[in-house]
Amino acid sequence: MTNDVEKRLIKLIIYYMKRILFITCLSYCISAYCQSVSPSVTASSGGFVIGTTLTQSWTLGEAVVETFTAPGMVLTQGFQQGELTRTLKGRLIYFNPGSSPLNNCLVTLSQGNTIIFQSTTGVNGNYFMNNLQTGTYQLNASTGKAWGGVNASDALVIMKHFTGLTTLSGLRLTAADVDASGSINAVDALQAMKRFVDLQSSFALGDWVFEHHTVMVTGNGNLTDNFKGLCVGDVDCSYLPPNTKDEPALSLENQGVQLINPGQIVEIPIKAKEAMEFAALSLVLNYSPGIEVVAVEAPTENQNLVFHAENGQLRIAWYTLHPMITAADERILTLKVRQTGSGDSPFAETGFQINPESVLADFEGNPVLNKTLTIPSFVDGRNGFSLSQNRPNPFPNTTNISFSLPESGNVRLVLLDMPGRQLRVIEDGFRDAGIHTVDVNAHDLEAGVYLYQMYFTSGEKKYLQTKRMIVAR
Repeated sequence: MTNDVEKRLIKLIIYYMKRILFITCLSYCISAYCQSVSPSVTASSGGFVIGTTLTQSWTLGEAVVETFTAPGMVLTQGFQQGELTRTLKGRLIYFNPGSSPLNNCLVTLSQGNTIIFQSTTGVNGNYFMNNLQTGTYQLNASTGKAWGGVNASDALVIMKHFTGLTTLSGLRLTAADVDASGSINAVDALQAMKRFVDLQSSFALGDWVFEHHTVMVTGNGNLTDNFKGLCVGDVDCSYLPPNTKDEPALSLENQGVQLINPGQIVEIPIKAKEAMEFAALSLVLNYSPGIEVVAVEAPTENQNLVFHAENGQLRIAWYTLHPMITAADERILTLKVRQTGSGDSPFAETGFQINPESVLADFEGNPVLNKTLTIPSFVDGRNGFSLSQNRPNPFPNTTNISFSLPESGNVRLVLLDMPGRQLRVIEDGFRDAGIHTVDVNAHDLEAGVYLYQMYFTSGEKKYLQTKRMIVAR
């Protein structure tokens, strides 16, 4: 009896050991099969496999479950997979030499007409998009930033492209077609100049253009795509968003004086102080009330010039396909102006002051730096006698003073300190009627405010006027 029990027990143990061995082997086979179906144990989407005795199913981000069935036995095995992460990041910059970041712009990822994702660029022009599905997308941007950077230099480059003297491509080619006509020609160059001088307020193409990139998202990982934007018309890529500017590239000095009477039209020359070579001029001059700009003339015919004067500002755009080479003191432009006052209307001494937007450019459209133009200051001809403000002022070492005389007489011009003590005699002697200019050397003066005073006598006529000058170091 005991032997029979022992035999049955041994058979039972052997039976279960076989079952355990079978299950162990089966588990190993199932695992191998699952790995062959999805070797990385990572699925990009849901799915299932059904065999004669095996069913495997999985869902993105959930457990993968395998079910094996055999006579008298059911085996279930599973694992957890992580969710796939696909991101797109990059930087939006302006197409200029400094690669200025474009912040607060809207970057859009789309498929056809459907917007998939939008991101606003940060302070450094960075954008970020995540949880993207596989597919092919279009990347673009838009902005409400101010337009700028277009002047006569861009008109020159546009015309050079039209005439075959240079070739624009990519984003610059897109930006050159300001009238959105599909072709680039003299009309685009003209509109660029007209918008600079405020004769035109917009372009048919809009204010901004951006690169259009195609992005393919596949697999699991991070993509980087940097792209650029450009103001329409800014084909020389000179703009510095958001409307920041370099130090003025062009300066203006007053040289001499010009008498002007009510209603009289006078010609005011703008000259080169030193020899220079250039092919485009963008000039913005501010002036005081009481002056009307009647015309602006280029030195020769067949040159492209547009101007607009309004609210005390004169804007001039000029270019030529034949670079201009000037000598020192050679005339570049001529302004025709009229004094608008009449009778006893007050008319203060006035002149033109240059705006930082002003720039000369060479034939390639690059700025010509550290150049100076000259222009006379105005004097009201009704007064007869006039003592002009010294130019420049403030100044470090030297300046000049102009004065006008309606008739010949004796002139005494002296330099005083603020309490009125005489420091030196600048001019003393007989002078003919007309306009005179004297140089003042202040190397030996300390920085500060001084007075200069002119006393004129001619027979019984006498004239006295005093003004201030500033020595700054």
